[in-house]
Amino acid sequence: MITASFSPVVKYHGLARRQLMLPRLLVRPPLNGSTLGGLVDVREHGQHLGVRSGFMLRLSSWILLASAVACTPSRHARLASDVASDAPLVAHEPETPEESWRAQREKWRADYARTCEPLGGDPRVWHVQQPPPDHADVPDRYPWCEWKVSMVGDAIAATPDLRPNDPRLPFVPSRQPTLHVVHCETEALQPHDPDAPLRVSDYLSTPTGTLVGYNSGEFGGQLVWFDHEGHMKQTIADENVVRILKTSDGIVALTGLAHFSSDTGSVLKLVQRGDVWHTTRTSLPGAPRTSLTLPDGTIFVVTTQHLVRIDPGPRVTVLHRGRWRGLYPNSLVRDGEGTFYIGVRHFVVRLGYGTTGYREDWLAPAGTSVQPEDKAG
Repeated sequence: MITASFSPVVKYHGLARRQLMLPRLLVRPPLNGSTLGGLVDVREHGQHLGVRSGFMLRLSSWILLASAVACTPSRHARLASDVASDAPLVAHEPETPEESWRAQREKWRADYARTCEPLGGDPRVWHVQQPPPDHADVPDRYPWCEWKVSMVGDAIAATPDLRPNDPRLPFVPSRQPTLHVVHCETEALQPHDPDAPLRVSDYLSTPTGTLVGYNSGEFGGQLVWFDHEGHMKQTIADENVVRILKTSDGIVALTGLAHFSSDTGSVLKLVQRGDVWHTTRTSLPGAPRTSLTLPDGTIFVVTTQHLVRIDPGPRVTVLHRGRWRGLYPNSLVRDGEGTFYIGVRHFVVRLGYGTTGYREDWLAPAGTSVQPEDKAG
């Protein structure tokens, strides 16, 4: 019987190489000091667990993409099964990781668009929903749509965020940082594919080259400086980079990561002296998720559960503590009256300023809320 051992780094949206080792699945140790985790017996939860050479694991809502290179001697057969299947684990020759991931991604995108695109529109005419005490029943009551907000002239549009491709660098880097993973002790004896590169999250051209931010969530991130020829000259910071912004006060990078109990963020002010970039750090009240820069240079940032303003210095001011933690903010706009709209999962959050501070409303398309008793019936 196979037992799967999961560390806190495994998350439902996690993506990295993993090695299959019987009778346990080896995963990367946590980097945030957390000690959560445990053993999952396939006899009890096997209907939720799929293993694919690639390979894919699903345990309830947890999904991770991994490899099927065995850490143990070759006498152990590779295991594979369909991710969405409830059938027991069966040994067979699977498709390549790239084919599997591409097919699943395209199917997800088609289903997602069919469900969410007809619901998009101006969130100002959507229905106001009362934020629940917790988010436990939200996925059951509202469509799984990631709403992205944008300004279209004076109007506001909410469209489903289909997770577009990562930014494409305007040059070919000489080398790229790779996912922060560990390998089995016996892997050195076996051929294996190189670790995948970190995901590019943002970049900014400068007179001396290009600053590139990488962000692969719990699997690592970096801020790197490349020269004009694409040669990696300096790793400025080993942090998850969300945005790199050029302001009237200089260049700043928004960095941070929210993962399980850890939720940290920073504003890094970047200054180049000679051939070396230097940073000064100002803390944020959580990991940054999205930002908005006004024409006057003022920066507003939405973190895991806060709206903050960044003034020259940089100086951070917390404007509002929100209730959207766990809903993954992805976009931020402000209308002519100073009202903020934040695109999150399931909703658009509206923050209007009043005499006692910002009032938080959750907006959802008409007819999308399903009451628990209605669903049960």
